[in-house]
Amino acid sequence: MNYDVQPASAPAPSRRSASSSGVARRSAPTPRPAPKAAAPGTPVRGGGAPDTSANGGQAATSGAAPKGEESAKTAPLLIYNGTVLLALYDVADTQEKIIELVESEGGWVSTRSTNRVILRVPAPKFRVMLDRIAGMGDLLDLQWQAEDVTAVVRDTRIRLDSALAMRARLQELLAKASDVKDALAIEQQLGRVILEIEQLQAALRGYKDRIAYSTITVEFRPKANQTLPNTEYTLPFSWIDGLGVQRLLQIPRM
Repeated sequence: MNYDVQPASAPAPSRRSASSSGVARRSAPTPRPAPKAAAPGTPVRGGGAPDTSANGGQAATSGAAPKGEESAKTAPLLIYNGTVLLALYDVADTQEKIIELVESEGGWVSTRSTNRVILRVPAPKFRVMLDRIAGMGDLLDLQWQAEDVTAVVRDTRIRLDSALAMRARLQELLAKASDVKDALAIEQQLGRVILEIEQLQAALRGYKDRIAYSTITVEFRPKANQTLPNTEYTLPFSWIDGLGVQRLLQIPRM
């Protein structure tokens, strides 16, 4: 049995019409509304492929991260440095207390002198350690800064990847070189690339260390003990002298 379906552009008939053979014609089906557009990264069910414009041409799956998470910026890479200036009566004793505090929190002493100590502390504890050290004497000055090295580290990694790829290519060419002159030229370039790789790797290790452990520089200003000289004071009024104030002034401070 054959059915004639009218084109979708033609209006659907309001009723059935009989053909000359007595068989009723089926009217064209009513077009279904198009499904609503799914949110980016959400799989489309029941027809059509998911939108792949937001994830590099790969079809989204039910376990794919939302677009907001994919586009979120990673945390910046920060290097913290702080300086504390303290005035103290007993510098050596306070230095020992500060060193004990830092070592108990997983840090260490980088440099130590009579009036200065440079400390390395875990980055998550930087602010807490800075405040605790500042409270160990008369605080004269406190400064700290955060240096964002995200772009520098990213560029260094890109340069390292390029240098590694160049080294691999030069090693392939060296293995295929049949002429001594060509081999020497390739070895010269290979040595230069290897040196660059070592320098870039050392730079990345340095950034990694400075990011993981912050630097606190503590400087000390000794405070002089004020003692009264062993000389008698001449008081302006005789009646004050009779009260024995002169003897009280000569008592040394504890």
